[in-house]
Amino acid sequence: MSVYIINTEELSKLFSMIISLNNERSLFDRAELIHFEEYLKFKKDSNIELLMIEDLKYFVNRLHISNKLAYMMTYNENIIEFKDLELKLSPLFANSKMAISILQSLKYNLVSNGGNSFISQKDMELLERIEYRLLNKLVKNNA
Repeated sequence: MSVYIINTEELSKLFSMIISLNNERSLFDRAELIHFEEYLKFKKDSNIELLMIEDLKYFVNRLHISNKLAYMMTYNENIIEFKDLELKLSPLFANSKMAISILQSLKYNLVSNGGNSFISQKDMELLERIEYRLLNKLVKNNA
């Protein structure tokens, strides 16, 4: 398998799927939820759901940038512009298998053959949590 850049349409679908999974049951651990609750004390014009969506949007943007960086480092190309994606909620993947394939490709892309990661441990843990939830959903739907 080689490193390739995940396109904006796939990332928007991934973002939508992540939001859907988070709506079913929070993807955030208790410490992160406490952080959101503390933040809300100072930001009265927001709510915890909006904070989670914003945090997940930044997460997908970090995946996007890290994926491009991994591509550049692997192929020694300096052709990629780094800017935030304009993520929009879009129709979900036709099936969970497609989403799992994108997630697994991202995980593969973000770790070099030497074991160096292009994303933080916290982001990798969230990516793995998302993959685990999606695999569980696929098993339940096929049972």
